[in-house]
Amino acid sequence: MAHSLSVFRDAMARIDYLASNDPLTHLLNRHGFHQAASRLLANTGRTAFLYRVNLRRFKDVNQTFGYHTGDSLLTEVATRLRLIVSGEDIAARLGADDFALLTVDDLDTEAAWKTCEDIRDALSLPVMVGHGSVDLHPCIGFACWPEDAQDLVSLERCAELAVQRAKDDPGHPIRRFELAMAEDMEAAARVRQDLRAGIECGDLHLLYQPKVALRSGRLVGMEALVRWDHPRHGRISPDTFIPVAESSGLIIPLGEWVLRECCRQMQVWRAEGLTDLRVSINMSPVQVFSQDVAAMVAAVLVETNLPPEALEVEITEGVFVHDEERARQQFEGLREMGVALSIDDFGTGYSALSYLKRLPVSALKIDQSFVREITTKPENARLCRAIIGVAHDFGLDVVAEGIETAEHLAYLRSEGCDYGQGYHFAKPLEAEAFKALALQQPWLIRENV
Repeated sequence: MAHSLSVFRDAMARIDYLASNDPLTHLLNRHGFHQAASRLLANTGRTAFLYRVNLRRFKDVNQTFGYHTGDSLLTEVATRLRLIVSGEDIAARLGADDFALLTVDDLDTEAAWKTCEDIRDALSLPVMVGHGSVDLHPCIGFACWPEDAQDLVSLERCAELAVQRAKDDPGHPIRRFELAMAEDMEAAARVRQDLRAGIECGDLHLLYQPKVALRSGRLVGMEALVRWDHPRHGRISPDTFIPVAESSGLIIPLGEWVLRECCRQMQVWRAEGLTDLRVSINMSPVQVFSQDVAAMVAAVLVETNLPPEALEVEITEGVFVHDEERARQQFEGLREMGVALSIDDFGTGYSALSYLKRLPVSALKIDQSFVREITTKPENARLCRAIIGVAHDFGLDVVAEGIETAEHLAYLRSEGCDYGQGYHFAKPLEAEAFKALALQQPWLIRENV
C-alpha cells in the first residue's frame, strides 16, 4: 500500500512538473513561462526586457542529421542560455526552436543590446555532433516593458514581431521591436482579409508575358502573372500580396485559381487556332509542401481538358533547401503526367548543381537581375555564359528573363540561350492583346535586330 502511494505521489509530481516545464531541455514551457513572467512583471518596479530567440534553418538540421541530433542541439542551446540568465531572470522553451528570456537586470536599451550580443555569441559557437560539428545561426528579437507594451501578451507579440524581422533579414540577426513592425503586421492583416475577399469576388486577373525562341524568333508560349486590382486601392503589387498569401496559407487557393484560370484561357486560345503554345505558372514553396501538387494539377487539367504538355511549372531553388526529397516526389508526379518543370531565378538562391542531376527539371531561367547588365558588367556576362553552358551540359534549356534591348538579345543569342522574355519583345499583356500578338506577329525577332 505504501509503495502504491509512493508511486502515485511520484506520478502526480511528474505531471505537475510537466505542466510547467519542457521535458527535453528542463526549461519552463510556455505555460510555466506565462505564470512566472506574469508574477515577475506584477512584482517588479524595474524595466524588463523580453528576448525571443530562434535558430535559423533548424529544420534543416533535423532533416540532415535526424531528430535525435536536433534534440541534442536544443538541449545545448538551453544549457548555454542558462549561463546568461541570473537572479530573477526567466528562461523558457516556448516550442520547437523558439526560446524566451525575460530579464529585469538590464537597465536600458544599450544593456539589452549587450545581452543580445551575449546570446548571439554563446549560441554561435559550433556544437559537436558525432565526429563533426554543426553551426547554429541564432536570430534574436527583443522588446521592452513597459515602454513597448504594458502587459505580457502584448510584450510577447512585440518580441515575436522583432524576431520574425530578424529571421527575414539574415544581415541583421538582432532586432529591437519598433512600432513600424506592428503597423506592418496590421497592414498585412488588412491585405490578407482583402485578398481573401478578392479571390472570392473575382478581383484578380492574369497577364501573359510572351516567351520567344531566340534562335528562330518564334513565339512559343507565355508566363502567366497574377495581378490584383483592389476595389478601393487600385492595383496592388505582387511584391505586397504574394508574401502575405504565403504566410497566411492563402497561396493555396490563390495558386489553384491561377492554374485553373490560365488552363481555361489556354483552351480558349487553342480553340482559336493557337495550338502550339505552352503556358508557365509560378508555384510557391508553400504550395509544394502543403498539398499534393501532382493531384491538384491533374484535377485541374482534367477539369479544363488541357493537355499536360501545354503546361509548365516554375519553382525557385529554395524549394530544394527545405526538403529536396519531398520536392522530388512532387515533381516526379508532374513529369510522369507530361507537365514540364523549370527552375526560376536560377543563380539567386541555392544554386547547388547536384540537384540538377536528381530532379526532373527541363529548363533553367536566368534571373533578370543578371540579364539587365550583361552588356555593362563583365561579371554578369560571364555568369550568364556559365549558366547557359552548365544547363546545356545537363541537357537543359535556358530561358533569359528581362531582355530589354537589342544588345541583350544579341549577346544571349551569341551564347546559345534558347528562350527569352522581356520588354524588348512585349510587356505582360491582357489575354485579348496576347491573342492578337500571337495571331498577327508569331515571329517576334527580325534578323536585322
